[in-house]
Amino acid sequence: MATLSALNENDDLEGEEDDETLYGMLRVPIVGIRYYRGVVHQGEWVDLVREPNNPYDRNAIRVDNQSGIQVGHIGRDFAYNLRPIMDGVGEYESVRLECTIPNAPNGVYRIGALITVYGPENLK
Repeated sequence: MATLSALNENDDLEGEEDDETLYGMLRVPIVGIRYYRGVVHQGEWVDLVREPNNPYDRNAIRVDNQSGIQVGHIGRDFAYNLRPIMDGVGEYESVRLECTIPNAPNGVYRIGALITVYGPENLK
């Protein structure tokens, strides 16, 4: 029975994602990479983590690789605009971001990333 219950829970989660629609994609820079030891590769998914207590930028969004090691931060201007989504403020409560590295990183100061934005059809 526990297996059946777990399957039903997974079905519910899949149903939620089926109700999502693609809002768009945004190319953003990951900056500050020379200060962190995290490494990413082409095609890798990265985690976005809000850092509201960051002493340099209260809108900061940290970027971690799949091992949980910090790679850098989303560029300041982009972080400012993405903050309400990351914080789930108001109408952004059910909006979701995914982030990947579309091209092989080749810079010393920044890496290009691609953020995909999903959410309910009625908010598009």
